[in-house]
Amino acid sequence: MTEHVRELTTADLGWAVETLRRYRDLLVPGAPLLWRPAADADEQHHAFLTRVIGEDGGRGFRTAHALLIASASPRGWIVDDAAVPAGEWPTTGRALWSALAATAAGDAVRFVCPVPDTERRRFADGLGLTLATSWWHKEIPGGTEHDEHTPHVDGATARLVPAPPIYAPGGPVLFLTSVTEPATALASADTAECGAALVVVDQPFADTSSSMVLTEAGFRRHCDFLEGRITQP
Repeated sequence: MTEHVRELTTADLGWAVETLRRYRDLLVPGAPLLWRPAADADEQHHAFLTRVIGEDGGRGFRTAHALLIASASPRGWIVDDAAVPAGEWPTTGRALWSALAATAAGDAVRFVCPVPDTERRRFADGLGLTLATSWWHKEIPGGTEHDEHTPHVDGATARLVPAPPIYAPGGPVLFLTSVTEPATALASADTAECGAALVVVDQPFADTSSSMVLTEAGFRRHCDFLEGRITQP
């Protein structure tokens, strides 16, 4: 039986932060360093969701045990903060998405699907959303012993970026995009000595050839990003 869905408001954010923390805890084994929680993760997340819901026009929906939040973006909506109990995406997840569709039908959406959450990904596929890009990561042993700077990485565009405030991997992230020569770029990133705790590679869906190179280089896929239009499920 599907639970009653109602709008999520700023008064619900304490509950939302706790619910999302429990969900993230289930994901941590899939990327222990990347998703290691910060000591003040709850406070940081509460402040972020206050902006999303209370100031930036985001929309949230909840039941007694699940929630889905859509952040407003220039291109439409981003659904990242969502937590649905195991086995309930076809029912409760569907009801939450239906509530979003009732207010944003036809709008563009980017749905973030952590790789360990296979039920969430199946639900996204069932909505007709298509894979746009995937992120892969690799830890850099001893990487944070070096001074922080953005290095030159052959065969890719490199940026040194901070980890999201709710996570504490122990240093910044070396983020690689526009990877034209995967093997060269990954080898270059491994020896960059730029103060990063991890390397994260953005792999567009069309770039099917680099998956094997990434796997052989010790990278693990941790997040998929699906895109499309919001429709009633």
